[in-house]
Amino acid sequence: MPRATGKGLSAAQRNLAALVATGVSPTAAAAMLGMSERTARAWATLPAFAAEVDAIQADVVARAKRKLRSYCDQACETLASVMGDATAAPSARVQAASKVLDAVLRLDEAERITALEAAVRELQEAR
Repeated sequence: MPRATGKGLSAAQRNLAALVATGVSPTAAAAMLGMSERTARAWATLPAFAAEVDAIQADVVARAKRKLRSYCDQACETLASVMGDATAAPSARVQAASKVLDAVLRLDEAERITALEAAVRELQEAR
């Protein structure tokens, strides 16, 4: 996974990249940082700048995934508890069961995608 390194970028470029990675436009980020819009737009076209933005965004997503995964066991237990609670509203029980089934289907899809990606890599390496 890419890591934000700022390699080849100045401190000002890294600051701009950090803002752009959060969804701020280069023009708005330039105003926030007190730099010219023209400079910000020029920097935004640099491959190293784009790589830094991508790496920052990948790091944010990775942290969010780790956080969500830490709650998986608790979420499964909660769903199982609601599904098995005879005093819970039927709609709540059905919704819990639906969430479990949806999660299983998404896991199956993820496994298939991983297998397909591995097969593609093998084919590319065989060339």
